[in-house]
Amino acid sequence: MNRQYIRSERAHYMCPNMHFGIRFSLHSVFEPQKIREILELLAAAHPFLRALVQREDGTDNLFYNVTDESKIQCSSLADETKVEQAWGCIAISEWNVFVEGLLKVFSCPTQEGTTVLFAAHHLLTDGRGLLELVCEFTDCLADGKTPKFAEEHL
Repeated sequence: MNRQYIRSERAHYMCPNMHFGIRFSLHSVFEPQKIREILELLAAAHPFLRALVQREDGTDNLFYNVTDESKIQCSSLADETKVEQAWGCIAISEWNVFVEGLLKVFSCPTQEGTTVLFAAHHLLTDGRGLLELVCEFTDCLADGKTPKFAEEHL
């Protein structure tokens, strides 16, 4: 994959906490390991889910440093209150994209099944793109449909 430079450094520093979230319910048994496995498949299909932001030596330009391993933060929580608290924490603290991946996923068991929250930094996607990731996740969970590789283009 060619190096993908971030051309919105000023916008990033003006909005370090700009992010999008989608919370959804699954009518299936809470299986944290299955959630992690599907997130690994998503990361394999989408290079920016394996990336941290890095400064280029000599130019100081920002770029997505894509690695071989997923950078998705996945947390299994005790209940929906903890998921809401996790969202609140994201909203008030700076998301350090130099050390944290661009997607955070929180899940918990409910009486009906499972609640999942996808939270994405604005350097990963907008709300529409995040909805597409959620759909890929649920398609994989429900139908076993493996996410297709998507070359990232800026």
